[in-house]
Amino acid sequence: MQVRRPVRRWLTGGAAAALVAIAGVVPAAPAGAAGNPLTLSPTHGPVGTTITVSGLCPAFFPVTTVGVSITGPGGSASASGRPDHFGAFSIPLQVPASMAPGPATVDAACSPGGALDPATFHVDGPPPTATITTPSGLSLPGEPLVGTASDAGGPGVQAVLVYYFSYIGGPSGVLAAQCPGCGVGHQNVSWTMPHGAIPPGIYAFVAQAIDTDTVFGGASNVVSLILE
Repeated sequence: MQVRRPVRRWLTGGAAAALVAIAGVVPAAPAGAAGNPLTLSPTHGPVGTTITVSGLCPAFFPVTTVGVSITGPGGSASASGRPDHFGAFSIPLQVPASMAPGPATVDAACSPGGALDPATFHVDGPPPTATITTPSGLSLPGEPLVGTASDAGGPGVQAVLVYYFSYIGGPSGVLAAQCPGCGVGHQNVSWTMPHGAIPPGIYAFVAQAIDTDTVFGGASNVVSLILE
């Protein structure tokens, strides 16, 4: 006796897709749009920085627009753009001037398609500053150089550099000031120039602070002094 076995017919990918379309079934986008992360360039900077926000929208949605935004202490901003045929996008987004230093959240949402996984942008504070003077406040011969450094809103003063320039053909160069209070979390410190580090002569001095993120501040005021 011949036994008939049932014949299994498998739908091809195209036929399955056609049935899905006929049934009106659209795959749901998982949370975070299939876990697609955002890429930021750069990842940190001061207010006014333009960030390039890049990502990839879900391929199974005909995405028409992408909205991006940044939200942090003191402010927020948004922008929008269009993805390419593959769902990829790169949209410029500017950090608002009102935003305070610290971490800020960058979001993106594909329309349709939903939100992508957010990313973090670190808003840098203003660069560190330094002052330079003498104990008397005057340029008296033989006085030591002293000063202060500040990193308001930043991670802390890492070091202070002192640049010296000879008026009479002597050496010029740079040295690290003595700064026992420098370090992470120390926003306001005092410093002194090492004694005997520079030969006698007549010099102009300028200080520069560096924070613990290796952000260099601008030049301080200039002090002229006779070293004995």
